[in-house]
Formats: sequence, structure tokens, C-alpha cells
Amino acid sequence: MIKKYMVTFLLGLFVSTFSVGAEATWKIEAVRLGNSEDEIYGVAPQIEDKDKSEVISNLNDTLQINVVYRLEAAKRAVEPAKLEKTQFQTQYEIPYNTDRYISVVQQYYVFTGGAHGNTTYDIGTYDLRDGSILTLKDIFGPKVNYSKVL
Repeated sequence: MIKKYMVTFLLGLFVSTFSVGAEATWKIEAVRLGNSEDEIYGVAPQIEDKDKSEVISNLNDTLQINVVYRLEAAKRAVEPAKLEKTQFQTQYEIPYNTDRYISVVQQYYVFTGGAHGNTTYDIGTYDLRDGSILTLKDIFGPKVNYSKVL
């Protein structure tokens, strides 16, 4: 599991650092999810798509589902203990954005009491033609033994 997340993180970092392309004209706004009174809420990036394409709609759903999944897990962790000091915060960053690819880093922080909170990430680079998430094989091609280097 950790290996999967590390590879995904490295892929997002690689694409956002080394790729060259024209900046996309997408308008990206945040949608707020959850209850701010309980400090258990988050934001998800949403791409405004003037063409209303199914690919962008599905990607928006995926990004929102990522936040809702983590938000619901935080609520389940808090409920039985009736903890007074609970926080769930999200942030996102778009380090790479062209007409063809977009990289999204979603960060989640949850504090349910104790010594410290925990931070996790969902990271992906998506092909906006078909909505697929890029893999290392997509970037390096079949002749490069990237797993040996990683």
C-alpha cells in the first residue's frame, strides 16, 4: 500500500516538475463539503467546464469523492468517543495544468485528540482527453526500467 502511494506521489512530483506545456484555461474553484460548526469540513477542487464534458464531470466527481470519503472516516472516528477537540482540514494544489493534463494534490489533516494530527495525500495526474490517471509506464514508456531506479 505504501509503495503504491509513493509511486503515485513520485509520478505527480515528476509530472509537475519536469513537464512542459501550455497553461490551461480551466477555471478551478473549491466546493465546500461538511459542517464548519464542527470543524469537520473540507474543500475539493472542481474544474469549471464550459463544454460540460463527461470526462471533466467524472474527474470532478472523483476529486469530490476523495474528500467525502476522508470526511466520513473522520466523522466515524470522532463519533463514538464524543471528542471535543476535533479538526478535519483539506487543501489542494494544482501543480501542473495544461489543456491535456492536470495534476492534483489533495492534502487531508485530521486531529482527533492525542499527541498530534495525521496528514495524508491523494495525488494524481489525469489525462483530460479520457479521464485516465497517468502511470509511470505512461510517462517513461515500455523501454525504460523505471522500477529499478525507484
